Amino acid sequence: MQCERAQEFLSDHVEQTLDRPMRLAVDAHLADCGSCREDLARLRVLYRALEAVPEVEPPTDSIARVIHRLQTIRYEEAQRAASPGGFAGWLRTLRPVSVALGAGLAALVIGGSFLLNRVGNHEQLNLIGPAQRPTQQSAVAAPRLTLQLGVTLGPPTSAGRSVRLQVTPSADLPRATVRVLSQDLPFTPGGDGDITPTRPAVLDFLLPAGPRVRSFWVQVQATTMATPYRALIAAPLTAPPQAGGTSALAIHHQPLTNALELVAASSTRPIVAVGVEGEVNLQAEDVTPRRALDLIAEQVQGRVEEDATTLHLVAK
Repeated sequence: MQCERAQEFLSDHVEQTLDRPMRLAVDAHLADCGSCREDLARLRVLYRALEAVPEVEPPTDSIARVIHRLQTIRYEEAQRAASPGGFAGWLRTLRPVSVALGAGLAALVIGGSFLLNRVGNHEQLNLIGPAQRPTQQSAVAAPRLTLQLGVTLGPPTSAGRSVRLQVTPSADLPRATVRVLSQDLPFTPGGDGDITPTRPAVLDFLLPAGPRVRSFWVQVQATTMATPYRALIAAPLTAPPQAGGTSALAIHHQPLTNALELVAASSTRPIVAVGVEGEVNLQAEDVTPRRALDLIAEQVQGRVEEDATTLHLVAK
């Protein structure tokens, strides 16, 4: 038996699924071939490592995210097909960097400057960052890193409501990827590059008109982060009937996303939730959006913080 033929059966040999004649033939080859024995040993190490990996339940929204990604790809292909010629047209044909279901339109960084993509009636300000590659000294220890997420809403219009996101890290975050994930958007706003405390990531996009509230996810990933940063945002698309007033709230065993949308419908500020999850069951009369969020925080082990533009629900 030649090496090329033996290599075809090494996986079956490790799994002990070969019939006796084939196993004896492979064993005979391994007895005389040190190279194949080394390959078999490496394969066994790999199998043991894979067996040690714990089983993980897929996210409940995985199917929806895959469908959204396919819709995004179709939209990008349609945009490239409709692009005019020349250098600007060539730029729009560039494919983005894909990062685990969160891929979107790519940012082009030239000498640390901005690139503004115009997609239909939407404008997208892609991630900023210097052009140089990060060095070993720029690595950030994940436990020390915190991210500040700023959300600013423009005035409601017949087309929808503009959103500006600003992601500011507490330390340099090289080779980061920022994505906005929502089935309500015709494309995926995002960018790739380096983020620093003095040079944050800024994304501008439009939430199209529709329901009174739209929710979406912001996801940040980087090579120096142990796990992605994810934040859920519920943004009111129209001004509430009684801005700053009180309202009745009835939430019966609803996911946190639904509960935040109900509260945001009577709020003048968007709600950002980070590190909290769970089910909400709440009945209240004459409560302000801030008080309603305090009551929700008690049920999901969180606390409420606020600034001039945003209400934040964060883990304790």
